[in-house]
Amino acid sequence: MREKALNWFSGLNEDVATLMAESLEEWKLQLIRQFNANASQALSKADAMKHSFADESALDVREYITEKQNLYVAAGKKDEDLIVRRIHDGLDPTLASTISY
Repeated sequence: MREKALNWFSGLNEDVATLMAESLEEWKLQLIRQFNANASQALSKADAMKHSFADESALDVREYITEKQNLYVAAGKKDEDLIVRRIHDGLDPTLASTISY
């Protein structure tokens, strides 16, 4: 992530960099423009993920949990209870019904 941010900053045009040097609000605006869309996409992708034993091409349970958790972290979600609940909600119903939390 650090390299991605450095590459983004280095590639800013001079006018935008000058505005950012003079204003924290400009920093905030530019950061949101660049990185918030990625967080939104990660959140949408994580929320859409479902695990299914019926779909042979789907991720196995361990891969599903890891991928979904990584997407929530990338989206800026830090509440572990929320992440666990959302992972559970996307599990195959056969498995989900055997797990209480």
